[in-house]
Amino acid sequence: MDEALKSLPSVNTRRLLAAGAAEYKRLWRARFDALDAAGNKKGFPPKNFWIKEGKRRTDVADLTADMARVTCDSRAVAMRSAGGTVRPRAAKALAIPLTPQAYAAGWPSNSGLPLEFVPVKSAKNPAVRGKLVEARATRISYGRDGSVRKGRENVKTAGTTHYLLVSKSEIPAMGDAVRPERTAAEAAVTAKMGEALAREIERAK
Repeated sequence: MDEALKSLPSVNTRRLLAAGAAEYKRLWRARFDALDAAGNKKGFPPKNFWIKEGKRRTDVADLTADMARVTCDSRAVAMRSAGGTVRPRAAKALAIPLTPQAYAAGWPSNSGLPLEFVPVKSAKNPAVRGKLVEARATRISYGRDGSVRKGRENVKTAGTTHYLLVSKSEIPAMGDAVRPERTAAEAAVTAKMGEALAREIERAK
């Protein structure tokens, strides 16, 4: 902020910074909208990661007469931006979904699938511990009268590998691809602050 501008008592610098911060927040949220709309590379059902972890967690964190700060309070988004290694905390391995059904469910325990563990040893990828394969099973339901109803057997899907179990997963860094384009963002924020300044000058007349 220009020192000469700060010295003008009739100019509310906080309003200028608020206008710039609001525009920067809008640009970040628009970027997260675009990332979410792009979907995932495998074409799995959308889980709206960028909306939940990015857009909804982006806000003006600090605003004074001297500075403004817009932040995205999400460790998950920070990991996508910087990259890094993810390791299991409570479980013995990470379960990487390989099918749309597994991806939509998230955790294997939420999938409702009859899964069985198959150990895997890979010299190419030593982090792989095994896989969860759909076991052959027959769906059974119970009527209100206590009767047992036997459904179809999963003949076609039995043997499908739904999850890969790994000891760690490397997240590639997206870098600046996560953020709004820098030059355009600076121009947009500057323009909004200029509009706010013009209003302040008009108000001071």
